[in-house]
Amino acid sequence: HKPQNDGKESKPGDLIEIIRGNYSHWAVYVGNGYVVHFGAPSSSIGGVDGIVMKEKLEDVAGKDKWRVNNSLDKKYKPLPPDEIVKKACSLVGVSLKYHLTKYNCEHFATEMRYGKAESRQVGPSTPHQGWGMGQMDLVPTFLATCVCVCACL
Repeated sequence: HKPQNDGKESKPGDLIEIIRGNYSHWAVYVGNGYVVHFGAPSSSIGGVDGIVMKEKLEDVAGKDKWRVNNSLDKKYKPLPPDEIVKKACSLVGVSLKYHLTKYNCEHFATEMRYGKAESRQVGPSTPHQGWGMGQMDLVPTFLATCVCVCACL
């Protein structure tokens, strides 16, 4: 099954919102049908570490509807597309700490596009150490462990 989108063609650096019922999963479009996104591998049900992955958009979206959603462009100036793609791709395979309200898939995607981590699903994020450190310094919670596995696969 091909994913259904809003008819807008994806361009490298665009944020992709995959609508999954009560929440959305977010990714960065990097070209040639691929996205980079942050989620928890299914093997880490008990953990809170997420991993940055590069996968085909159609595989990530499955049967869910998706759309290009750069709506924060009104609030923040996006980085140049090549810089967004380079930054996102440089983090593929990196393990980051997942936190439902402080650093989730939407925080990751907006940080790649704007240099600022924000999630409108959970509200503004609190300041954290930069992604370039390789590991986010966030305190996990049991809630984040459960929601991470459900919401970010």
